[in-house]
Amino acid sequence: TLQQSLQRLGAANVIRDGRVGWATIHWLSGRFDGRIETVRNGPTIEEMIQTNRPDIIIISLGANDSSFSSERIRQSVSVAWQKAQIVPSKFWVGPPAGYPPSDPRANEKRQNASTIIRGIVGENFIDPYEVTSPNIQGARRPDGVHFLNSPEGRQIIEAWVNLVLSRGRT
Repeated sequence: TLQQSLQRLGAANVIRDGRVGWATIHWLSGRFDGRIETVRNGPTIEEMIQTNRPDIIIISLGANDSSFSSERIRQSVSVAWQKAQIVPSKFWVGPPAGYPPSDPRANEKRQNASTIIRGIVGENFIDPYEVTSPNIQGARRPDGVHFLNSPEGRQIIEAWVNLVLSRGRT
């Protein structure tokens, strides 16, 4: 995992927080009001930064944002990125490739979200699209999005981690 790789490189304290279904707007408010069963309340991005005082932050959001309008993505990502400015080193990893059966336009929407995010964070944007190819058989759950703990799924996750680590060293 990224957390284990960072610790092997000497990171003393790695904090990981992920919440199913949350988009950037939810991380800004600390509240989730969606229809799926998930964590409903949690610390905001700002609270996590203030509490932990990180030297580096890697934000990996965008797949869930892609269901919102371009303007809403732009607004929430801009606010979140502004809050991250007190962190010395920061990166934003865009949404991975994926084909959920329920939405044939998912990759188009994700590429749109990536374009918006890249426009806000500039050179701090990491695009995992190439290493998260949706075409690798056996790598994803039936939802077409989430990776399996299979050799193929681990191959994609390892490529994603290496991409993040390579950018984090530059």
